[in-house]
Amino acid sequence: MAWNLSITSQTLTYIVGYNVLRCAKVVLEGKVPELNGKHANPNIMNPYGYFPLHDVAERFSVDMIKLLFRHGASANVRTVADDVIENLLPLHVAVENACMHKYLEDNLSPMQYQPGYIYKLIHLLC
Repeated sequence: MAWNLSITSQTLTYIVGYNVLRCAKVVLEGKVPELNGKHANPNIMNPYGYFPLHDVAERFSVDMIKLLFRHGASANVRTVADDVIENLLPLHVAVENACMHKYLEDNLSPMQYQPGYIYKLIHLLC
């Protein structure tokens, strides 16, 4: 599949990092007239050495993970850079963060912090 891109990896990183589902859908589809048919590549590495799936796995965003998968994101992308731990899959990131109980207490809303939520996220990434 060829990508006709105008959406930079940095832009997509900000959109998924802030979990803005509507914006992510727009840039992944590229159907609005302002984008002239261009769209974001869900498998593009950002300047920091990781991919959109790593970012959303870190934030436990199941809905964003589903959206990225629907638009062709691969669960087999690995981190590559001096500034990050190399060779990590998005699954590694999700499991590592799931093990940090303090992270869960501080960052998940009460709606997200329910039995099975983390397991659902890890299942998606498998």
